[in-house]
Amino acid sequence: MIKYKYKHIFLKNFTKKNMLKKIVLSIFLIAIALYFFQPNQIQATPQFSYRWISQSSYPSLFPGESTRLWVLVENTGDQIWDENIPIHLATDHPTDRVSQFYSSSDWLSSNRAAWLTEETIVKPQERAVFMFDITAPSTPGTYREYFRPVVENISWLEDYGIFWDITVKSIESVDNIPQDPQNNYSTDGIYRSELISQGDSEITLTQGETTNQQIIIKNIGTADWHNTGNAPIRLATAKDWDHESVFTNSNWLNSNRAASINESIVSPAGQATYNLSLTAPVSLKPGIYQESFQSVAENVTWFQDYNIDYEITVRSTDPKYGTLITNNKIDTFLDSNDIITITDLALNQSFQVKALGMDRWHSDVVPLTKADTQIIRNIYNFTKEFVPYCPDEDWILWQPDAVTIEISSDPLHRKIAAAIDGCAHDIDGGITDNDFPGHFDLHFLDSMMHGKEEVDCSFQKMVQKAAGNPDWATYGQTEPCWNPCVGGGC
Repeated sequence: MIKYKYKHIFLKNFTKKNMLKKIVLSIFLIAIALYFFQPNQIQATPQFSYRWISQSSYPSLFPGESTRLWVLVENTGDQIWDENIPIHLATDHPTDRVSQFYSSSDWLSSNRAAWLTEETIVKPQERAVFMFDITAPSTPGTYREYFRPVVENISWLEDYGIFWDITVKSIESVDNIPQDPQNNYSTDGIYRSELISQGDSEITLTQGETTNQQIIIKNIGTADWHNTGNAPIRLATAKDWDHESVFTNSNWLNSNRAASINESIVSPAGQATYNLSLTAPVSLKPGIYQESFQSVAENVTWFQDYNIDYEITVRSTDPKYGTLITNNKIDTFLDSNDIITITDLALNQSFQVKALGMDRWHSDVVPLTKADTQIIRNIYNFTKEFVPYCPDEDWILWQPDAVTIEISSDPLHRKIAAAIDGCAHDIDGGITDNDFPGHFDLHFLDSMMHGKEEVDCSFQKMVQKAAGNPDWATYGQTEPCWNPCVGGGC
C-alpha cells in the first residue's frame, strides 16, 4: 500500500469563510493527488478487456522435447470475441519478441502462440482457453516466457504478467535437477552431438530378422572424438542408461554397447558414423517395442544430448498372423469407401467389406454382398436373421473375434492384426442387399469402443491373438475382462 504524507499547515487566526475555502481546496488537492499519483494500474478499454483465471503448470523439458501449455481467461469487456475479432496470445516482455520455444507446427508465427478458432464465440463474462505447443531449445537452463492477449491492429489487452518458468534440462540431469555441463563434466571439453540422420526410425522385423541402420552425428562440442583409447565414443543403450537390449547380435560390443564410431578421430564440426545392427530374437513375442540410444565417452561422460529412438514392430514368422499397427497409424490412411479383405484366424475364410469411416476409436465396416455376410454367419455359427443391436440370445454376436485384414489404401500392403464383432447396428452405408441391417466394428491395436476413453481389453486380446502373441489370453488385464456389449451393456 502506498502511503501519502501531507504537510499540515495550522492557522491560528482564520474566519469560517477561510476555513471553508481551505477545506474545499484540500479536498480538490487530494483528489488530484489520488488521480495522478495512485499506484500504477492497468488501463483497459471497456470494449476489449479480460481477466486471468488460471493456467497450466510450469513444464520441465529436455532439448527438442515438446509439451502443451494453456491459459484460461474471462472476457470482461463489452465486445463479443468471435471470428471477426482477431484476438491472439502474443509474446510479451518485450512485445512481439521472437520466442525460443516457437513451435512451427502449432503457432501462427514466432510471436503469436495461440488464437481462438473460427467456431469460438466468447460473450462478455464468458471464458476462453488459449492452448499452444512449445518446443524446448537446445541450450539447458531456466527460461521465463511472457505472453499477453492482443487484438490485432486494435489494442494490446491488460498486462497481468502471464508467464511460465520453463526448465530445459541437460541430459545429465539427476532427479530432474538441471546441471551445468561446464561445472559437472570433468573432461577436457564438452561432449555434444547433433543427430544428422538415423536411418529408419520405425522398423518392422520378423522374428529372427536383422536390420542395419547407419547413424550420422555431428560434433557440436569442444572435445575431439576417438574410437580407441581411454575415452572411445560409443553408442550406448538409453532410457534407462546401460540397460540390456533384447535386439543385440554378434556385431555389438556387449549387451548395452551397440557400436563405436567408425572414424579414428572427429574434431569439432566434423561428422561421425555408427553402424547399428538390430536383430529381433526368434523367441521375442510379436509386439511394438521402443529402443533408445545415446552417445557416451567411455570412462568420462554421457553426451549432453537427447536420445536416438527407434520403434521396432516384431511380427510372427507364421504367415497366418498379422502385423500389429496402432489405431492412430491406421487412421492416417484408412478412409471411407476403402475396401478391406478380412480373414478369420480360426476358419481361414475371407470376406470383403466397405469402410464407412475411421476415427480415433475404431472403424465401422459393412459387408459388400450376401456371400460376405455368410462368412460372418460361419464365424459365429449364426443361422437366424440379423436383428439390429443383437438383442436377447443374439448377444453372442458382440463377442470379439481374431482376424487379419488387408486394406486397399495401405501404402505398404500389409497383413494387419485386427478384431471384429458380428453385430449389425446403426447405419448400413447405403448397402441394403447384403442381408446385414447395419454395420459392425473393426478394431486395431489400442482402439476403443465409441464414446469410451480407454481401450477395451476384450478386443485387444483378439488383436494380440491375430498377431500371434502366445500370451494373448491375459493381455492387458489385471482382473477378468469382459466386452461391455456382452449381456446388453452397449
